[in-house]
Formats: sequence, C-alpha cells, structure tokens
Amino acid sequence: MIDLADFPITKKWPAEYPERIQLYSLPTPNGIKVAVMLEETGLPYEPHLVRFDANRRLAGRSWIMGEAYTIADMALFPWINTLQGFYGAGELVGITDFPQVIRVLKAFLERPAVVRGVDIPKRI
Repeated sequence: MIDLADFPITKKWPAEYPERIQLYSLPTPNGIKVAVMLEETGLPYEPHLVRFDANRRLAGRSWIMGEAYTIADMALFPWINTLQGFYGAGELVGITDFPQVIRVLKAFLERPAVVRGVDIPKRI
C-alpha cells in the first residue's frame, strides 16, 4: 500500500482512514460527479473538503501561483466566469467581497487566447 504521508496534500488534509480512497474535492460539478460515482459503486472513501481563499492568495500576485500565468489560472477562472455569467450567481456568492478575484478574472478575460477560446465552438 502507498504511504499517504508521501503526498504533500495529506499534510493539510490528513487521512483518518488511509485504507480508503481519499477524495480531495470542492462541491463543483466535477467534484460531485466523483462523489456520486463513489456512492453508486459503494467504494469506501474519505472525503476532504478542499478550501482555499483565492482572494487572499491573489493579493500582491498577478496570478494564482504568482507572477506567471499557469494551468491553475486556466482551471480556476473559467469556473469563476461561468459562475457569474452563465449561472448569474455572482451576487449569491458575494463576488464583490473578492476584489482580488475580480481583478485577476478581468486580466484573464482580456488574454487574447481566452478571448478566442471562450467563443469556441461559435455560439449561434
């Protein structure tokens, strides 16, 4: 069996039951899909709610990991944009309470590749 102590994430969210599947997740559609699959299959697992304060993390930084734009930004900001735009939930989640997130989301949406990418496939 793999020693979970070898993985840095277990320092922040330690396993109480290391013999079970460790589910590190947010309550997003993808996180919920995995939890539903585990429930449907009956596989034993231990859920860990992953939390981080993106607003605090972005203070003094250009992007989520620092000054360089990374895959982390490409993963995070489409969700935030969809939360506000498609779902219209900005007010519900209090997006105005997160000025750093709003600042970096604006920079993300201004990137030429993002401008092109959000219109693929073409909307009719």
